[in-house]
Amino acid sequence: MPQAYASPGAVLWLHGLGATADDFAGLGRAIGRTELQWLLPQAPQRALTLFGGERAAAWYDLIAPWGAGERAKKADVDDICAQLQRLIQVEVPDPRRLVIGGFSQGAATAQRLVAGLPFPIAGLVAFSGYPIDLPWAPTAVAPCPALVAHGRIDDVVPLSGGRASVAALEARGHAVRWCETPAAHAVHPIQITALRGFFAEVLPPIGA
Repeated sequence: MPQAYASPGAVLWLHGLGATADDFAGLGRAIGRTELQWLLPQAPQRALTLFGGERAAAWYDLIAPWGAGERAKKADVDDICAQLQRLIQVEVPDPRRLVIGGFSQGAATAQRLVAGLPFPIAGLVAFSGYPIDLPWAPTAVAPCPALVAHGRIDDVVPLSGGRASVAALEARGHAVRWCETPAAHAVHPIQITALRGFFAEVLPPIGA
């Protein structure tokens, strides 16, 4: 018998480095899911080691480019994930009807956040991201389905970042759907179509 849910569902979406939460304000409309609760937090301003101390909106201090060694400060990552988990606990009525996703640095943060959650969620989405290569403590929570998408000609986070995300998620037991597009570091219409289908599968409208 299908489970009955009171909440239509929620989405926690994390923007990319140097961007704003408004960048994805239209995502619910684009995939036809405006009935969902869209949580679009804004990253704090941080001094970025990679850019000589220049400040920008960032989920954590960026230390090195993808593939060049340690990329994130563990203290920053742990702190922001704790803050985001508290946001979920306050704002989301039923995490079983929650999808967590993000773009670029937001996608990396989303993957890390999901890895440490003490409760199950509906799904994970990572667009143009990469895995944060830091120690993490496995949980007993069943891994959720994941959608990972990346542009073939991305010159900010190369395609290898997306493929590394797939490998890391599969190693943790996630069933991963891979979407490769002919795009650069941007959201391509193919990804929107894939996202619409993914939501229909993991977060179907109540009564559907």
